[in-house]
Amino acid sequence: MFSSKPRCSSLLLATFLLLSPAQARPIHLPSWLTNILPEKGATLTDEIKCYSLPYGGIGFLSHVLTYWTILVLGFGRKPYWPWSRLSAGKFDLCLSIMQLFITVAIAAFTIARCRSRWQFILLAVWKLVMGMVVGAWGISASRNAMKASKYELLAKSSSVDSAGPSHKAPRIWSSEDATWMTLFLYAAAAVVGLVGLISLVVENFWIPGVWKITTVFGSLILGTGLAFLALWWIGDASEEKEGVRRHRHGKALLLGLGFSSLGVVPTLMLILAAFYSDWVLGALARNLVGVPSGDNAYLYWVSN
Repeated sequence: MFSSKPRCSSLLLATFLLLSPAQARPIHLPSWLTNILPEKGATLTDEIKCYSLPYGGIGFLSHVLTYWTILVLGFGRKPYWPWSRLSAGKFDLCLSIMQLFITVAIAAFTIARCRSRWQFILLAVWKLVMGMVVGAWGISASRNAMKASKYELLAKSSSVDSAGPSHKAPRIWSSEDATWMTLFLYAAAAVVGLVGLISLVVENFWIPGVWKITTVFGSLILGTGLAFLALWWIGDASEEKEGVRRHRHGKALLLGLGFSSLGVVPTLMLILAAFYSDWVLGALARNLVGVPSGDNAYLYWVSN
């Protein structure tokens, strides 16, 4: 029987030769790939060129349309014609799948482009999850529309009124469809993205546009939280005038403060986070409109 020691020695020698610097050869990437993967910039303005997703005014408009799409699809309506129900289920399903793959691919590509700065990676992960959520809602709404069309055909064949409750497909906002739970996934991704965004804001807070935008959004969130707290207090005081005896006004005030600080303020922060990121990134890039640079313009407009 042959010994295994010479064989092991040969394997170790071959591994050493393959990994040694003398045998290493540089990997030659295609020129088009080298050009679209930028090197680390000297300033933040140079670094933000890697960010191929919408920001500034254009990003703000894109996120308004995204929120509108999620809201309307939840009711089984057409985002571009909200008083009409989704009817072309298969066609809408194909569009939703295409949208999902395109947005996820562009967000993943942005992660690769922005590999030199971790804050942009977190922002791209956030927007990647947002694209996945929108795609999931589109797929679910399209499937519900296909179910509704089957119910209508069944109703016509059986001479039953198709408007009856038993022939309505479930909506995303209903308890029968669990797609709305993807909003919790988006909330988690928004927190991750805000970590990177707040880091950029802290590093560049004294840029005039950054601190002004932060002040506006912070005042809006804080003011809304105080308004809900005031409404809570007014409601408690009105009950006292009506003769309801309350001996623990301090406890009621604490409940209102907890509802405002742990419910209203975080929810509003998550809703406005996308809009805040748009304007802050525009201020950091000295480009509030959000017109993309030449090297990533094609990706920018496709992701919109």
